[in-house]
Amino acid sequence: MARARIAGAFARLLFGRTRPESVQRSSALVYAPLGVRWCGVQGGGLGFAITGVLVGTASPTPAAPTDDREPRIELRWSAPPSCPDAARIHDQVARFLADGADRAGMTVTIDARVRADGDRFALELSVDSSAGAIDKSMTADDCQTLASAVALLVAVLLDPTAVVETVEREREPAVAPTPPPAREPPPPTAEPKRRRFEVQGLVRPFVLGSFGPLPRFGVAAGGLVGVRIGRARVEVHALYDVPQRSSADGVDAGARFDLWAVGPRGCFAPRWRTLEVPICGGGEVGRIRAQGYGLSVRRSPSATWAALTAGAALLWVPLRWLAVGGGADAVVALARPSFVIDDLGRIHRPRPAGVRIHAGLELRFP
Repeated sequence: MARARIAGAFARLLFGRTRPESVQRSSALVYAPLGVRWCGVQGGGLGFAITGVLVGTASPTPAAPTDDREPRIELRWSAPPSCPDAARIHDQVARFLADGADRAGMTVTIDARVRADGDRFALELSVDSSAGAIDKSMTADDCQTLASAVALLVAVLLDPTAVVETVEREREPAVAPTPPPAREPPPPTAEPKRRRFEVQGLVRPFVLGSFGPLPRFGVAAGGLVGVRIGRARVEVHALYDVPQRSSADGVDAGARFDLWAVGPRGCFAPRWRTLEVPICGGGEVGRIRAQGYGLSVRRSPSATWAALTAGAALLWVPLRWLAVGGGADAVVALARPSFVIDDLGRIHRPRPAGVRIHAGLELRFP
């Protein structure tokens, strides 16, 4: 590919217009396919973006001496007083070429004239270098933008690679050092949970079937009051066995017997969901009373009753304040008084052991 054609393509890519007679004079550099995009003035401002790398190779024709001389820039700058001066443009070129241009001995002549055009500024630009010649007109809202465009053009002509590296370096955000991770304080030692026991008062009326203290299986009624502390219960119950008749053999004479008793007991009541199983043990004392009938002399003797009790129950607790259920208790007599009618003999004595089956409704508070 001819060097003049490549230089002309470079100029057209940057500004879209070249001076053909000047381009034919270019012979210093051969440019590979360009990666530079020029953005014209839009919305009152001038912008640009460099999207690739412009690579230069030495011409087979004799090259300039490879010394350390800086590129020669001849800038003819004419602008209103409010615009940057030529020294400012030189500084911007130096910033774009921060890593140094590798076009030693290259000469670039720039003729830039800026004039006020209403509330905007107009630039007439003519560039002549060993890489080509370019003519371009452009406008911008401020003169600083036009001065920056001239500086960028000069820097790209001198060393596009250095310009790309400078722009990329300035675009990269500074990476702040990562602070060492903060040491988390040790978690506070959890205080052992204090077990809180629920305390409730209890009231339960009940009915029961009783066998043992009186002559036959009978019906009784009673109730209990107590307190529930967690799974423990302390209760005091009272009951009354309805009267039962017992007569002597062969005669229509005998006595009616009833019983009342009170006593304490303690319980352990494991719970599973809404079910409780109180397991209880205690005792009771009371009186067995007799009232004779069919006798010439009616008497109403009474005797002490004492017994130990043990049993279990099953309670359903649908609400915090309500329980429904029943159970069974064994009764072991400690005092077994005998009732005797003169000339007829003994008519009743409590059995050594008995059983009670009970059911009731328990109210709890609070």
